[in-house]
Amino acid sequence: MFKLYVSLEEILTDDFFRDAEVLCGKNGLNHKVKQISVFDCLYHRNLVEKGILQSGDLFISCFDQFSDTSERREGDLFDFFDGLINSKCAGLIILSKDGRRKVSPEIISICDANDFPIVYLPSTVSYSLVMNTINQYISIDNYNAFNRMKLDEILRGNQNTEESLELLYSIKPSVCLYIQAISVTGEFYSAFSRNELYITMLHQSGDICTIDSNHVNLIISAEEQKKLSQKSNATIDFIKNYININYVGFSNICHRSEIREALTACNIALQTAVTMNIETQTYDPLSSMQLLLAMKNSTAAANFYKRYVQIIQCHVSSGSVSEILRTVEVFVGCSGDYQETANILNQHINTIRYRINKVKEALNMENDLIKFYETIAIGSKLRTILNIEL
Repeated sequence: MFKLYVSLEEILTDDFFRDAEVLCGKNGLNHKVKQISVFDCLYHRNLVEKGILQSGDLFISCFDQFSDTSERREGDLFDFFDGLINSKCAGLIILSKDGRRKVSPEIISICDANDFPIVYLPSTVSYSLVMNTINQYISIDNYNAFNRMKLDEILRGNQNTEESLELLYSIKPSVCLYIQAISVTGEFYSAFSRNELYITMLHQSGDICTIDSNHVNLIISAEEQKKLSQKSNATIDFIKNYININYVGFSNICHRSEIREALTACNIALQTAVTMNIETQTYDPLSSMQLLLAMKNSTAAANFYKRYVQIIQCHVSSGSVSEILRTVEVFVGCSGDYQETANILNQHINTIRYRINKVKEALNMENDLIKFYETIAIGSKLRTILNIEL
């Protein structure tokens, strides 16, 4: 599920906050920041009652409103933090050294207990610079989330082709004739890298980018299929500057009217890449692995593999079951090449022939070679899909 707001922790990774010091409430840095504002007045209960303080508010203050050192002012400071905590605000940024000194050990203890972050920014900067920096993150995250919702709406298939295209154009009116959907998982080098990639892609004519945590969704387009094929490889090379890629799933190149099919295909391709532990996978409608993935959670898939293993277990010694199954999987991976299988397993070719014939005999398929190959291929792929150890 994509997130609608950026966290305070992600904002603080920006180079602008390199000298920032988290005074307390570190466990609350994952709070989502919905908006940022200045809070340089005394706290009054009616701020909560009137809804002026809201969940997700991040505030900036220099604490000049607490310049009086009297007992009354000290009580005001405790009320101030009590109000922010009870309103589930995202945190507070203090800009002045004098304000930093007013954060007593008692206040730090209270904020730690309530996971309320107080951040001190020692450099002399204006309120506007801090707010502009943070607002970039908030606006980017919101725009990203709204576009992600539109793509999810297309993916659900509740619209006809014309309505799906309208949603697509509402994200990027310049989408070209041919499109390719790409799903990428990995780890961004920083929150700044994530935002920089997103902003850069926003300015790419005809291309769409949405980001969900460490998952990048791309729709790239061109007026010619050949140019789009070249562009997809260049795009992956480009985003490697921002994210350490784990897996990539590509849809086939298709007409923009087939946007729903493209989104579905790239998700299936990504799931296949993850399951098979390969970096990239392009959707192939004739892939049996993709077909079996659709049955991953079915009783039929579990029963097939269970019975497949049971039959083999009944015809070989208990200590060699894993060895036999491993041989079969390598044999399937080598497209039935005995010599290549023997080389990979460092075994004599006759040993491989013996093991494969043993399985063929166990399955009672000596006279049905096509069914035998079909069965061991399905069994081998199901083990990977079901994540069962040999």
